[in-house]
Amino acid sequence: MSFETVHVAVGIVFNPSHQVLISKRAMHVHQGGLWEFPGGKVESAEDARSALSRELHEELGITIESSVPLMKIDHDYGDKRVCLHILEVSRFNGDAFGKEGQFVKWVDVNDLHTYDFPEANISIINRLQLPDFIQITGKYHDIDDLIKKTKFCISKNIKMLHFRAHELNDSEYILHANVVADICQENNIKFILNRSPEAFDQIDADGLHMSRHEMKKYLCRPIAGNKLLSVSCHGNDELQLAKKLNVDYCFLSPVKTAISHVVGKELGFDRFSVLSQNYDFPVYALGGMTQGDLSRIITLGGQGVAAISEFWE
Repeated sequence: MSFETVHVAVGIVFNPSHQVLISKRAMHVHQGGLWEFPGGKVESAEDARSALSRELHEELGITIESSVPLMKIDHDYGDKRVCLHILEVSRFNGDAFGKEGQFVKWVDVNDLHTYDFPEANISIINRLQLPDFIQITGKYHDIDDLIKKTKFCISKNIKMLHFRAHELNDSEYILHANVVADICQENNIKFILNRSPEAFDQIDADGLHMSRHEMKKYLCRPIAGNKLLSVSCHGNDELQLAKKLNVDYCFLSPVKTAISHVVGKELGFDRFSVLSQNYDFPVYALGGMTQGDLSRIITLGGQGVAAISEFWE
């Protein structure tokens, strides 16, 4: 049995304290009793922004002043298919309240995972909690050096660390990864493995990053939706595959000249912008990147930058 896709406009509404607004669904509706980001069905002859403006005024008593498209999600619940058009609302008029009797609440972005949301909303939460800078581990001499360099990166206020270490065999990698995982957990840093799904099952990590060669082994997402999945991409073909795997974000490289890439293969900023804006998932620039490139990459449509040498070396 097939179901018609319902198009829904969803608002990620921020207040001046950068808290996000959520509301609780009535018990009698689909996915009743769960929390959600406010919005509603897109009617015929409406675009997503018009629908969201109408819904937020009807449901919350606020008027949108500024909004930008954030992402789009297609999701099949089995008994219902939805296409979520998500917009970020940074400015609005009025005081939000539940005009239809629904509970509403302002919450910190990092606390969203403590609330029960419909399954289709999980990737929205993942995106909102992604940092704008990702540190990737580089070379180290031994575990003591690994610990020292990891702690140095943490002292620079990073929010996410990718553990690379391709030179290690599987048993060494798992041993070293568990050491870094403990440090990251103690410091509330998201810890991502750069390995295979099989290794991921043996380590307590927040997510998995796969190389372009590893991701080509899979036809669908290889890990659960409550964990982050990212991949390395170098062009449009790999970005297409990343989309099929339903990744939470990807690295696109090399944007600039980097030690690990062949000179002359750089994408450049213009090509990065074109490619990254063709996809709904967040794209990080990699390859010769520093935090100094961050504002430019965000302006071009990227989520942020990822780097090895920025703090590791």
